[in-house]
Amino acid sequence: MSDIMLPKFPKDFKYRNLAEATEVTETAEKGVYTGSLHADWCIGVVPHGGYLTSVLLNASATYFNKYHADQPDAIHISQTFSTRCSIGPFRLTVVPIKIGRQYSFVRVELFQGKHLCLTAVVTHASFAQEAASKGLNGPEMVPKPRYITPFEECEGQEPKGRGADFRVAEKKLNYRFPKGTVYGSRGNELRREQWVSFADGKDIMPTDLGMISDMFIPLPINLAPLSPNGERMVTSWYPTLWLSLEVKKPGPWRWVGVFVEIKKLENGRSDIEVIITDEKGELIGLSRHLAIVVSIARNNAKL
Repeated sequence: MSDIMLPKFPKDFKYRNLAEATEVTETAEKGVYTGSLHADWCIGVVPHGGYLTSVLLNASATYFNKYHADQPDAIHISQTFSTRCSIGPFRLTVVPIKIGRQYSFVRVELFQGKHLCLTAVVTHASFAQEAASKGLNGPEMVPKPRYITPFEECEGQEPKGRGADFRVAEKKLNYRFPKGTVYGSRGNELRREQWVSFADGKDIMPTDLGMISDMFIPLPINLAPLSPNGERMVTSWYPTLWLSLEVKKPGPWRWVGVFVEIKKLENGRSDIEVIITDEKGELIGLSRHLAIVVSIARNNAKL
């Protein structure tokens, strides 16, 4: 990995938590925002895809909190990564598609220079209003589905090797993995289990699930050849082309469980499912990803 560019952090560099790193400022034009993408939230020198998802979710929430405060909660996002982003400033627009009584839809787009980098449709509602409406609920499942190994059966472990220096944003989280696994996986299986919390101790908010849903050691690394020291050799980068996330509950949470599984890996394209739970094992998020496998040198390419 000696030929791979990594972000540089001078002594006076200001590290940011996720709330600070996703902050946007509205311009004089309604629904138009500016902000900046930060080096400490990158994979290599490219802003992390889950971090970018949280940027869009935060911008959408900012818009609704000001203009449609009765629907503050982003319950779903479907996002396309059309052009890779870079560290530095961006311009973002939030445009209503439909503002409804219970559910509303906006299109959120992020630009850097003349490039349209990200496009998303975000659905907003109110968790409080949904709960008060006493809408139809299905019967309780007995026994309750077990999505992930319970928290108490896991142990803390810091991801090392496997491109950890390249995956700068990975250091923003604490990790617990099931005992007897290698970073939440067994052998070369294309699934991973982990419990995560913010390294700075802050609670996880619903808009943070964008980042959480995409922050895991890429599963294709489980298939990579072993180096002489027994670590997997990292020669590829795994950028996301498309991501969706559904948020089920309002939070906040201190720890969340994340179960990740590749449903199909073929011709350099992987279809990924992510299940997110609270500490009680209750479902709080569902995510689907379409990612590709490319040379790690592609991470250095200019916008």
